[in-house]
Amino acid sequence: MCIHDRGAVHKVLRLWEDGFTLAVTDTPPLHGYVDLFDGPRHLASCLIVATGAEEGGERTYEFKIRMPVTDRPAVDFEQPESSPAALIPRSF
Repeated sequence: MCIHDRGAVHKVLRLWEDGFTLAVTDTPPLHGYVDLFDGPRHLASCLIVATGAEEGGERTYEFKIRMPVTDRPAVDFEQPESSPAALIPRSF
C-alpha cells in the first residue's frame, strides 16, 4: 500500500478503517487530497489530516473523506437487484 501526493509516493506502514501511518523519517507532514494505491491498483481518493500523534517512528493520519475509485461510471438511476445476465435474441 502507498499514498501518492502530488507526484511523491509514500509507503503506508499500517492501514485501518479510519486512517493509516507513514514513517516520520521518510515522509514530510501531509494534509489535503491524496490517492491510496495497492500496488498499481487505485483504491481511493482521500482527504486526510495528521492527528499529531508520532509514536515509534510513525506519523498517524486520519481520513476525513475516503472515496473509493470504481472501474465504471456512476449511474444516476436505481438498478434492480436481479437483472438479466444476457438477453436471448428473437428468432423470426
